[in-house]
Amino acid sequence: MSFSLSLAALAPILAVSPNADWQPTLRPAAALDGPVHRLHLHPGPGGLEFIAAGSFQNAGPLAANRIARRAGAGWVPLGTGFDDEVYALASFDDGMGTDLYAGGRFTTADGLGANLIARWDGVGWTSLGSGIERSGGGTTYVADLIAFDDGSGPSLFACGWFDTAGGNAAFGIARWDGVTWHAVGGGIPGLVFDLEVFDDGTGPALYAAGAFYDAGSAQVLNVARWDGAAWSAVGGELAGGVNSICVFDDGTGPALYAGGTFTSTMTAPEEFDHVARFDGSVWRPVGGGVQGPYGAKVNVLTVYDDGTGPALYAGGLFFEAGGLPADNIARFDGAVWSPLGAGVNGRLDTLVVAPGPIGGRALYVGGDFDVSPRGDAYFARLQP
Repeated sequence: MSFSLSLAALAPILAVSPNADWQPTLRPAAALDGPVHRLHLHPGPGGLEFIAAGSFQNAGPLAANRIARRAGAGWVPLGTGFDDEVYALASFDDGMGTDLYAGGRFTTADGLGANLIARWDGVGWTSLGSGIERSGGGTTYVADLIAFDDGSGPSLFACGWFDTAGGNAAFGIARWDGVTWHAVGGGIPGLVFDLEVFDDGTGPALYAAGAFYDAGSAQVLNVARWDGAAWSAVGGELAGGVNSICVFDDGTGPALYAGGTFTSTMTAPEEFDHVARFDGSVWRPVGGGVQGPYGAKVNVLTVYDDGTGPALYAGGLFFEAGGLPADNIARFDGAVWSPLGAGVNGRLDTLVVAPGPIGGRALYVGGDFDVSPRGDAYFARLQP
């Protein structure tokens, strides 16, 4: 479903500059030729580097093989890239400097063996031990990466669909300390899509989201909390897959928000419509959530301040937010949802806040979409 409104009509709805809309990103000749699954800002030696990863194979005239760094009006590849899709990017300092890490479905990086995860040191890609695998073969991948110290020292946590890391049992989630892979509290025997660090007042903890029923010895449902010693359930469990979790303060204090395919919880009758807020005890609906056809979902949540204050941004596959037309991306200000321009025509997978080319900060989006009427595909920018 698509819709269009004049900028004058959009201004009071968006509560931002009347010029807020999708802006040109790069010359068409320099564009990526396939879906973007992850955008990331990496603190490289020369400053912040804007990295895109996904299933694309070319960046303009250059072979990029699923990962590229933005440079001026185009992209440059990072080494010779990967042999399959990249879903996750993170920066992590293992004590020898901060490097870029990538995870996905690949088995080679720079033409060398690297099972599902690899490290970029600014010169080339290298594997992390024997990497991550799934016994018996079949579909396996790393879905997200995050740096966190759970009390065992700074580590890189990887999650996804796997049961082995570094040759040892590690279900759904594993920890890399810079030298060795470790299991995380018995692991999560299911699909783990996203990781987030959140302090609920008792100290920072690692939260995992996905489609699973157990975490370690705890019975959970799709969201679980790791405190460095044990896994625990998070509120009245969400009855459906959770694709993304994010910390946002709607004015009442920081809280954990979730987005996914769920429409209810196991303990509450409310209609949640793919977005929920954990109040410390139970999950609560968020402004009516987002709606769409069968298969509607939220793939990503992030926080961005467009100049009117921080707000929660949701992207995925839907055509309404809070009952208003909103094609696949919407903004929640703590009270109501609003659309963003005319939205995007297709699935949105990733959001990142980064410096804009005209100053200030901008919201960049990636996925499998185009932005009409200009036709930017897979990657676009929203800036007031």
